[in-house]
Amino acid sequence: MRANGTFHVIEEIAYDFGTAQRHGIFRTIPVRYTYDDTRDRVVTIKGLRVVSPTGAPSGVQTSTES
Repeated sequence: MRANGTFHVIEEIAYDFGTAQRHGIFRTIPVRYTYDDTRDRVVTIKGLRVVSPTGAPSGVQTSTES
């Protein structure tokens, strides 16, 4: 964590879809965490990007629930 409270995260996922076409990976990232009995911590996600070292399509769709 940086002095200003931000952090930089890198996640690497290795996946082989085999012969199946048009698949994707769904990733759920919680943004609210219990801090104590009366408060939660809420984080903001910015700068999300996806890359594929094999040249596979790496489009991103995001959504928010609740």
